[in-house]
Amino acid sequence: MTKKLLFIAFYPIGDLGSAPKVRINALKKEFEKRVDLVFINGEQFKRLVEYSKVILSTRLRNISKCYVEPSTSSAYPWDIIFLVYLKLRGINLSIYIRDAYPMFKEFWKQLKLYQLPLYLGWHVSFRIYHCIADITYYPTRSLMNLFKPKNGKLLPPGSGKINDKFSANSNKLLYTGNLNYRYGLPLMLEVIEKVKNKITDFDWVVVSHSLNHNRELGSGISIINEDLSNLVKLNMKFFAGIIPLIKTKYNDLALPVKLFDYLSWGLPIIATNCSEQKRFIMGNKIGDTFPDKVKELSDGIIKIHSEKSKLKKYHQNVLGIVEKDHHWNVRVEKILEDFNNL
Repeated sequence: MTKKLLFIAFYPIGDLGSAPKVRINALKKEFEKRVDLVFINGEQFKRLVEYSKVILSTRLRNISKCYVEPSTSSAYPWDIIFLVYLKLRGINLSIYIRDAYPMFKEFWKQLKLYQLPLYLGWHVSFRIYHCIADITYYPTRSLMNLFKPKNGKLLPPGSGKINDKFSANSNKLLYTGNLNYRYGLPLMLEVIEKVKNKITDFDWVVVSHSLNHNRELGSGISIINEDLSNLVKLNMKFFAGIIPLIKTKYNDLALPVKLFDYLSWGLPIIATNCSEQKRFIMGNKIGDTFPDKVKELSDGIIKIHSEKSKLKKYHQNVLGIVEKDHHWNVRVEKILEDFNNL
């Protein structure tokens, strides 16, 4: 039975302005309910100081398990040294692999000289992770198959406690997070033009730090420059949440954290047909997916909005799966159970 756990996160969590920070904060809260937690997080130099303090103190006493959430980039030398040190002390390591950007040419079309250390550093870091980890976790099976690990396990993002923001009679469609070409901004600008001609008072609500809230993107769009955690304070209801990812080789294996954010707000999901998100949405009957084309996506939004009974059914399905299968407490229970089974 795991009673004391070391949790290392390569991110600061002072704000919840990004998906990794939301994830780490949620996991931390659930771990603290179950174990005596030693938590190390922050930027690279803060982590170096924390590693030194831990080595020089007695905080590692009675710790036999360590869960690690690395960043999307390469580790720093002291991160690797500390993890190897833990391994040599006989501490079991489980490491979460959140993505694999450098393995896809869409992110590294022409490698520049100054990018070479980051590129090579990522490959070295992730090779070491797979060598020293007793368990490696991945958000999707497609990503896990990319690495072909010896002891890989699935650990998708999770959802928080339901704070219901759904209304089948709403004309508001929600989007949260960064918004650029990869995430479907040009596509959505065209889609919105078509949708607002069919749905009276249609409003695409974008909650994002990446867009200036004064920027004029056109009518039918409301930009809210807020931290995602503040959405619960907004007096708004939505008929669905949307994920307009452009279909690429990488996006086919991704399962966006925003999907689970939408679930925590009780929202049906409208998304493009990237493979993993399509499999999850259609398999759980919580929404619908469409090709990343203007006509297909706009027609899909209009059709779903008009089918109130189907929206309500999707909403009920969302409520049914969150607490049972996809709450953060389920994810933490799995991590602890896997440690106990080593």
